[in-house]
Amino acid sequence: MIRLKMLLKKAPLHASVECIVRRDQRDTIDVPFSRAGYDVRIRRVAVNSYLVSLKKKETGSVS
Repeated sequence: MIRLKMLLKKAPLHASVECIVRRDQRDTIDVPFSRAGYDVRIRRVAVNSYLVSLKKKETGSVS
């Protein structure tokens, strides 16, 4: 999870970070990152593999 946070910090604004994780890693990413202001998308790609995509949620309103 620390490595994932480092990737998110280095990612350009409006870019998403994707990685393949195991089931147990998926569970530790989903809720904490959702609460921390990230748009979390998870898609199953194999029996015990998930593609996780994280993108910083945009705040504020557009006029």
